[in-house]
Amino acid sequence: MNRKKHRTRRQLIRDYSLYLLISVAIVAVAIWAAKRSVAEETIHTWGSFAFATPILFGFFVAEYRRLWRKRLFWLVTFALLALHSLGYAVVFARVSPWRGSWTFILTLIEAFIFLQCRNWLWPLTPEE
Repeated sequence: MNRKKHRTRRQLIRDYSLYLLISVAIVAVAIWAAKRSVAEETIHTWGSFAFATPILFGFFVAEYRRLWRKRLFWLVTFALLALHSLGYAVVFARVSPWRGSWTFILTLIEAFIFLQCRNWLWPLTPEE
């Protein structure tokens, strides 16, 4: 059965406010980087991280909506985010120049690891 999801006005306002906030943050970072003369390589390196992280975690969190009420889900998600961020910081400190394609490959590997963690902690039931 195909049902359309109707969003309330409040949900639309919340969503568009979030989009606006993200846009303002991106512009603010761009202005800050321009004023500080941040190296182009640094922008590409951390930009790839900033682009991949919300996509990776956004899909992970959105896909497992049924687990949102479980505290362990959020603890695991936070731990994965911390490991993800620390791992990238360590790699960026040791690998130069960084290529955006490497971020794509690492993100795919991380997505697989995240799914394995999720399947190990919360196996799918036959109804799912």
